[in-house]
Amino acid sequence: MSKNKNDTKVNTEETLPNSIPEIENMELRLRSKKMNIHLDGETKKIKDIRCKACGTKLRVKPEDFMKVGVPPKMFECPKSDCEVLNKVIVSYDTPPEEYGEAEIIIKMKGFAWESLHPGQLSPKHIKKWLEAENEKIVINKSNILRREEQVQVRALNLILNPKK
Repeated sequence: MSKNKNDTKVNTEETLPNSIPEIENMELRLRSKKMNIHLDGETKKIKDIRCKACGTKLRVKPEDFMKVGVPPKMFECPKSDCEVLNKVIVSYDTPPEEYGEAEIIIKMKGFAWESLHPGQLSPKHIKKWLEAENEKIVINKSNILRREEQVQVRALNLILNPKK
């Protein structure tokens, strides 16, 4: 019978503690280590929450969510050309300290610039609004503009984005 150098024989009598207090101390350290590994995993899951539209990390703080009964929070995508609002819902049935697993739900809630007052919109935001509204008009989903305004939006969009 050949032996690999990776095969090592462990003498369990030498590695195990010999007294009850030492065993209890080892059990406590093992439970603590197991809890730390679980909490690190939950922290990584929450830190890895990404924008629903472009996949950029949303910079969510795990300490804000690692509790039972935390309300949903809105996060704006940090990517400058995305600006999507993401509703982040992290729910625990049991606290993470009791090995609870997070259920993470991310929903798109429109664009960050949609909630700005029209006077605060930058030219880039106005152009994005115009393009988004034009798409709604094309599929007959625009509910804020009258017919005349819809024609004006389509005309502006054709001026800004001429078709060849």
